[in-house]
Amino acid sequence: MANQPSKITAQLPETGFLRLKQLVGNPKAIPPTPAIVPVSESSIWYMVKDGRFPKPVKLGPRTTAWRVEDLRDWLEKKSVEVYRPIKKAEQKPKKVA
Repeated sequence: MANQPSKITAQLPETGFLRLKQLVGNPKAIPPTPAIVPVSESSIWYMVKDGRFPKPVKLGPRTTAWRVEDLRDWLEKKSVEVYRPIKKAEQKPKKVA
């Protein structure tokens, strides 16, 4: 299963760039654009600043995009983090009232 691409990464092109609107999607567009990363635009910028999301590339004075390769790596890393089993030491103790 580790060698199989996830459903989202399989839909991404092999190389190229994606703009912010392509990452967060637009349900009101015709046809609707599905979100690759289900967070808001401001959350993406916050995660970039915080170092939790790949840095974008400036393609022009008003054009910013992300490398597909960087996004694919980030998505695969996140899917591994989400689906890894939780060890007993990592579980929070239950509060007793």
